Amino acid sequence: MTTTQQNIKRQLTELIDLATQQLAAAAEQEWEQVAELEQQRQTQLKKHFSAAIAPASAALVRAGIKKLQQLEQQLLTITEQAKAETASELSQSQKGNKANRAYQQHK
Repeated sequence: MTTTQQNIKRQLTELIDLATQQLAAAAEQEWEQVAELEQQRQTQLKKHFSAAIAPASAALVRAGIKKLQQLEQQLLTITEQAKAETASELSQSQKGNKANRAYQQHK
């Protein structure tokens, strides 16, 4: 493995680690931390992968991107579930408020 490929592998590992940390934070519903980690990840992506990739490193980058996409899909699933739960809780709260107002009006 060339020095360039070793650097790319290290950079991809950093990105994968950040994505894994995001998943852990999302599982704990630490949304601010998820957002902070996303900012870090985007900064790293732009810093390390804004230039063209040499053909000799393409397979390595492709594998890293595939792993990142898998982690991204898991993160998306968690966030969609949390969104649905929050919407349900909000709906229940609004129904409770509506019932309370109706009760107060007819007291």
